[in-house]
Amino acid sequence: MKTRLTIQRAEAGVSVISRLKSAEARLDNIERRQNKTDGKLDTICRDISAIRAESNVRATLTTACMDRLSYQIADLAKEMASQTGAQQERNRINEERLRLENIRRIKAETRLANWKRHLAVISLVIMLFGSVSSAFLSWQDISGYLWAEIFHQQKPGGPHAA
Repeated sequence: MKTRLTIQRAEAGVSVISRLKSAEARLDNIERRQNKTDGKLDTICRDISAIRAESNVRATLTTACMDRLSYQIADLAKEMASQTGAQQERNRINEERLRLENIRRIKAETRLANWKRHLAVISLVIMLFGSVSSAFLSWQDISGYLWAEIFHQQKPGGPHAA
């Protein structure tokens, strides 16, 4: 009887040790995944900063080019208007139309850049939420509560899963 009790205690000790080792391995895996995610987030933040800088430079260059172009168009229109009186009115109308088209195009490009910026921020927030929620749900007390109390089922892996 004592031998049987000793064997059962030894088996229970081995079971506890193996469960502890298994839990330690899972925690190590979680920490490695979190470190990888942190590295990816840093890279994404650097990429977003670079994209913003590039879009700012591009917007400045586009504005400067549009200004130059509108000045050139205006000079050309003045030259032609001086040659013919009837042509002056047509040139003024065309110049106004071009200016409005340029303004519309610049506004559309600005809206597109703003959408891209907003989408980048939203995707970053979603990724951060996913990282935090995965870390939160991997916590064993919460995992056990969700499976036992909310879903009314056993944990995946059976009743002895850690």
